[in-house]
Amino acid sequence: MNTIANALIDIRKNNNCDGWEKLNCPACSKYSWYQNIVHIGAIHLSFGKMQKYDKINRMWDIFPMFRIEVNPNKHFEEKVFQDILTWIKKNCTSGILRKYDYAIDIPYHINTVRVFNSRKEPGLYKGTIYRGQRSQHGFLKIYDKAKEQDKSETPLTRIEHTLDAGKTLSLEKINIINTKKTDEKPELDHLNNCIVTLCLALQTNGIDFEPFISNLNYRRRKTIEPYLYDNCIELEYDTKIINSLLEKINELFDADKELNRNDTPDNFNDFVEIRDSDELPFD
Repeated sequence: MNTIANALIDIRKNNNCDGWEKLNCPACSKYSWYQNIVHIGAIHLSFGKMQKYDKINRMWDIFPMFRIEVNPNKHFEEKVFQDILTWIKKNCTSGILRKYDYAIDIPYHINTVRVFNSRKEPGLYKGTIYRGQRSQHGFLKIYDKAKEQDKSETPLTRIEHTLDAGKTLSLEKINIINTKKTDEKPELDHLNNCIVTLCLALQTNGIDFEPFISNLNYRRRKTIEPYLYDNCIELEYDTKIINSLLEKINELFDADKELNRNDTPDNFNDFVEIRDSDELPFD
């Protein structure tokens, strides 16, 4: 393991990159049960997977597994990434893609983006909209990309799904809406009319009403939606683009074949992971 650490640290030094390393980490989820971590700029490398604990000798069995978390679309042209890629192809016999982020930027303000009919757990933190759990297949994150880039004069919202490779796509139904404000709602009964009026009042005061109506039954939501939203645009996903991107990633890392399962523990955690909590593989 020291040989691997020294090789990666040399790559960082030779490319004059910022970074750090943490070697011989304690066994805990904070380090994802990896014994060693080396950061080279925005490229995160982990190796030495802690698999089983030997109670007799009071030691962890360390599996020679290597994981890389990187945005290849952003860093592909950098020499340091090419050096790391060369090292991987020379020293790693095989691997697979475990996770990836699929992101779409749309030229609309985040306040006009809605997630319809989602069964995933909702969340909201510092203006970022979440659906599902971070470790869950299909985890969704929606945030103001224009604000992040300090370009608030031009609306831009990022819609990002984190997906497990090899599983059926789990993409949420996204709509971009305009709020329809009208005082005439003759088709609605008194209760539905009251709900719509309150929702529009919240919208006028800059409050998102979606969390308040998310628990309404399906029939009632479908009844009032025409009075809340007008000119909805449903976001369309192109699965051909997604498949093409995955093929390029697998080709880039030569990760198109799985490891021999007879040579790995039952809780095998894969070889190459493409995920970055701040940046995305596909801009």
